[in-house]
Amino acid sequence: MASPKRVAIIGAGTSGLAAIKQCLDEGLIPVCFEQDNFTGGLWRYTEVTPENPNPHSSVYKSITINTSKEMMCYSDFPIPTSWPTFLPNQLVAHYFDLYAFNFDLLRHIRFQRRVIQCSQLGDKRWRVRTVNAKDTQAEPEDDVFNYLMVCTGHHSKPRWPNPVFKGTEEFKGEMRHSHFYRVPYPDVNKRILVLGVGNSGVDLAVELCQHASQVYLSTRSGTWVAPRQTLFGKTLDHVITRWMTFLPKVLLNYFWMLILAMAVGRLKGPLKPRHFFFSAHITINSELIGKINTGRVIVKPNIRRLGPGKRVEFDDGTIEEGIDIVYFCTGYHIEFSFLDKEIVNGGKEDVDLENNEVWLYKNIFPPRFENIAFIGLVQPLGAIMPISEMQSRYTLSFWLGRLGSAPTIPVMDEWIRRYRQIQQRIYVRSPRHTIQISYHSCMDMLAEDLGCRPTLWRLGKEFGWNPRLIWCVYSGPLTPCQYRLVGPQKWKGAKRAVEEYCGYKWPGNYGDEKSGFWFDKKARE
Repeated sequence: MASPKRVAIIGAGTSGLAAIKQCLDEGLIPVCFEQDNFTGGLWRYTEVTPENPNPHSSVYKSITINTSKEMMCYSDFPIPTSWPTFLPNQLVAHYFDLYAFNFDLLRHIRFQRRVIQCSQLGDKRWRVRTVNAKDTQAEPEDDVFNYLMVCTGHHSKPRWPNPVFKGTEEFKGEMRHSHFYRVPYPDVNKRILVLGVGNSGVDLAVELCQHASQVYLSTRSGTWVAPRQTLFGKTLDHVITRWMTFLPKVLLNYFWMLILAMAVGRLKGPLKPRHFFFSAHITINSELIGKINTGRVIVKPNIRRLGPGKRVEFDDGTIEEGIDIVYFCTGYHIEFSFLDKEIVNGGKEDVDLENNEVWLYKNIFPPRFENIAFIGLVQPLGAIMPISEMQSRYTLSFWLGRLGSAPTIPVMDEWIRRYRQIQQRIYVRSPRHTIQISYHSCMDMLAEDLGCRPTLWRLGKEFGWNPRLIWCVYSGPLTPCQYRLVGPQKWKGAKRAVEEYCGYKWPGNYGDEKSGFWFDKKARE
């Protein structure tokens, strides 16, 4: 009998934990390399200190996830219904701790090991070279694996404006990237300009305006701003149901624009978006409009010039003096310093890594390297956790031959080419949207190949045309637990989770992390 294949997993964040668990489910041997001494990656709050001036995590102390607990959970580890709808970062990290403990993942992680090089050997296996993350003088160590899963994400190398604004060298105020922001107290009574109206930029503006003397929010093309809860208190990401996914995209665009107009009013001035609702990543914040209406946040167009001194000129000709700090909320570069760039861009001259472009089949596989996968290298309109889990399920099924013969390199290249054309028609052209995806479209695409998409026919065969379950699947939130109802790796607790998340109460004690249904290992047997 052949010995189990070994899988190297880089990163023990949200994607890495899902990858470890999936490898164990498939009988493979995972070895995860994590440069920090904890799991959770991005969601583990880490101070910026002289000893750690550039931490991997970018979360600030007050951050709360914008995705509801029903939509952000792993598919076979639902979050208790007793928890808040939107989790603060501390509770998100705690959830990952529970996940790792429940499935005994920690013993497969080598903490404080930084990967410095991954190279493919002549027999197609991967040599992974690591060093002690705390001791730069230590000798590197090599190990060899059959497969490689890259789970490091894309939120670690800050992107600064390029080209730089005119007069940058003359500006006398401070210039910071949002990656290094943690708390607002050092900026009390300052005049602050926040550049960028993504989720980070708007969060910073709303928080800083309660302590600063004045906050300005600069935007180049506006954005759609949505509250976490819409009309009648409906949670934002519960509004889209499986029924709605059958509607034409153009109709959904107008539907959402109408919903937001009724919820927050018409957006005006520089904040008014110049694109359709689904053409860019929306900004979710329940407080911004109120701060704008009270003058605590003043919206400005894009910066035309910085300096001299603390002067800032905007595209509409207005000028603000005495700007003490400019926060650049301008996103991140995609970078994998331990890999040859040809692996990520497919060796294509027209795929610009500097512009965050990648060349991946199904958003996972480099066509010319069959045993490496990138997990979580997407920017979803929704949570990354369930997508990373689904990608891990798909990757292992792909490698183990359950999806049929692997497509040829030309077939994969053609799929990527067509997919890029579709994405370019849908989304605004910018480095932020090169890896943008729709949550339900991505999940359904992978689930259909795996045989776990909860179609009406599959639900009927599995559950005897249970009307309540069918109603919950098609009219309730598109929770990841739906993808454990049918097909390979189905889980008998998924039915209860789907119905609970739709508002139906099952009998019995549940929702307690010490003794409840969700975290009881016996309930999974």
